[in-house]
Amino acid sequence: MLKKIVSLVVGATLVLATLGVSAATIGTVSVYDATQENITVTTTVEGAAANDVYTYLAYKKGANRESLVGNDVVYADEKTSVAGEDVVFTYVTAAANNEAVVLVGGAGSTEGAANEGEISAANPVVNRNYTVAVNGGSPVDGSIAITSDMDDDDLIDITADVANAVITSVTINGAPFNTYFATNTGIKVPLGAITDDAAIVINTTVGATASAVYIFNGAYIENDTEDENGYASVIAVASVVGYAEEYGIEFSTDADFTEGNVIKAEALGKGTNGMYAIKLYGYELYQDGILNGADVVYARAYADDIISTDVQEIAIGEIAE
Repeated sequence: MLKKIVSLVVGATLVLATLGVSAATIGTVSVYDATQENITVTTTVEGAAANDVYTYLAYKKGANRESLVGNDVVYADEKTSVAGEDVVFTYVTAAANNEAVVLVGGAGSTEGAANEGEISAANPVVNRNYTVAVNGGSPVDGSIAITSDMDDDDLIDITADVANAVITSVTINGAPFNTYFATNTGIKVPLGAITDDAAIVINTTVGATASAVYIFNGAYIENDTEDENGYASVIAVASVVGYAEEYGIEFSTDADFTEGNVIKAEALGKGTNGMYAIKLYGYELYQDGILNGADVVYARAYADDIISTDVQEIAIGEIAE
């Protein structure tokens, strides 16, 4: 669904002004309105000198520019620049014109129109609306601003009044939904789970103050393949019983957590069973490189003022060259 919506959105592209115009940056960005099935297109010319004349033409993809007819033209306009101000062209057109070709020409041109470029999706914004209710209360409106670089698997924050409570279940459009993380401000869910005008219901129970936290043996090593340098990383898994304002995992090079480097990493959320996981990267410049050059690292869980009595020892091993 997301991919289909984004394909109807005009994004950003750069076109160059023609010869004789002062150096300027020209960009086009458009926003799709799902309720009206149209797009609002805005082209901005930045850095124009005073009194440059800019001619704007947008025409349908596939049309012959040398012999345009009335139905081929999406929009046309002409403006004169003012010193110190951007030149802005803006208009609303049907979503079907998302693949229009935009030409921007300026004063002094001797070779016709400027370079042309198809407008393609590049970080446009689509608003997806939903409602969220807690324990049968009145639904509260919410909206997600979706850009083209987002995927259906991206976690989205759904804000709701769940303070001092433990989330027990979630439904979306009346169906039970279990793929979420509970937070102290609502839930995190995959973007793809939120349909247009989705009705979300969160059920909670009064949460007892956190009484215990546990750390589990869930660590591993992998190499970061985003660049040519390999870096160690570890994952630690923990759980919290009850409600806590803040919970997470502490990492240290000292088993007693009294010496050496200590990193306190807060969890973003937890499952219905109270479990959560935190991954720590050993980038050389991050926190003095706690994972770099060490044989082991130690992890323990915390929740507010409670600290787990058990400590997990994680072997680091060799960092890849």
